[in-house]
Amino acid sequence: LNGWSAGARWPMRHRSVTGEFRQVSEEQVRAAVLPPVGKGFFAVDLDRLRGKLAALPWVKHVEVRKRWPDRLEVSLSEYKPLARWGESQMLSEHGELFPAPDNLVATLPLFVAPDTRTTDVMAFYSQARPLFLGSGQSVDTVVMSARGSWNLVLSDGMRIEVGRGDPQAR
Repeated sequence: LNGWSAGARWPMRHRSVTGEFRQVSEEQVRAAVLPPVGKGFFAVDLDRLRGKLAALPWVKHVEVRKRWPDRLEVSLSEYKPLARWGESQMLSEHGELFPAPDNLVATLPLFVAPDTRTTDVMAFYSQARPLFLGSGQSVDTVVMSARGSWNLVLSDGMRIEVGRGDPQAR
């Protein structure tokens, strides 16, 4: 109880934030970490702080620890985006869907498919992409219908209807 009321007696003097940041800004992390840290070692609620950091856009995983007598350690990892997924989500390089942040990377390809088919779409994209590199084109959009039919849209706007069945052979 004395620790809660006497935050000045046990201040958090050292803060360590680790992670590879590409999308999450230092200001966002600072805004989440500094207010609770100012209350002192015993007043920092690790679960609440972890929740605030996890709610930031692009954040995949958060670890927060207190080290006696005056250290807070935060470790963040970000999603690494592969593509936009529909209107409101993104697909990570590991096949995980996550909410599309406000600072959406518009240069990423667009994938449209049922949410349960992320692995299939990633595999098809990795097979189709090299086929067009020689012509200077890139695959901008991959669409898989609910029935399993594939469509591609290239960087020059050309639409290719691949159909169902073995998409690589087609």
